[in-house]
Amino acid sequence: MQIGVLKTFESHVRYTIMTTNIAEAFNNVLKGVRGLPLCAIIELTFYRTADYFRDRGNAAMNCSTRFAPKVEQIISRRRSKAHFHRSRIYDLANNDFEVMCRRRYASGYSAGDTVQQCQLGPIEVKCTCNKPKLHHIPCSHVLAACRDIGGNDGSQYVSPYFTIEALRSTWLPKMRSFNIGTNYKAIEGPKWVPYPRARRTDPGRPRSTRLQGDMDEADAVDGLRRCKLCKQPGHDRRTCPTRQ
Repeated sequence: MQIGVLKTFESHVRYTIMTTNIAEAFNNVLKGVRGLPLCAIIELTFYRTADYFRDRGNAAMNCSTRFAPKVEQIISRRRSKAHFHRSRIYDLANNDFEVMCRRRYASGYSAGDTVQQCQLGPIEVKCTCNKPKLHHIPCSHVLAACRDIGGNDGSQYVSPYFTIEALRSTWLPKMRSFNIGTNYKAIEGPKWVPYPRARRTDPGRPRSTRLQGDMDEADAVDGLRRCKLCKQPGHDRRTCPTRQ
């Protein structure tokens, strides 16, 4: 495998993880690769990463919403939930609101209903539920307060990182194909092979070469290990009679 291909692939993967923070989601792309040979792992990972950028880049270009589709779904659910809230304004100058939330499966408002307080600013919003601060998306309490103000849909409180422009910029870089076997640098030098006598041929787990300590001596009786279940010597937990 050519060295230039490895450097190109490494730079693309580093860019993906640093700019989008999808290290956990990217593991789904690498399913079924672990058991392949080394060259096949590198080649298949490269092609799957290219497909990953291509599919999401095309989906972002065809998206016509203001925010990312997932964010649009969250805002839509919270707006539907805001219809069941009742807001009360306390300070019109500072846009301080108290929002009463109806309990689930309740027919009306009662003393046990939760009450949240929120303050609407020009570009920032505060709420006692802390969801706008944690999610960077207005909560249902803020949307209920925006509904009473009129002419404010709460979109200015959504983080600019969730806009469709930011989504398109994330998947804008494209991965270029590489030509295997036509443009590579021949490696000059001796040919290294594994030492044949160092190869393991015996089946099973290799014998431990760790030095025994006081803790190991305390667990052993007459050179025999104690069972982890019944604490008796002469057998292990796999053949312990207490398991039967």
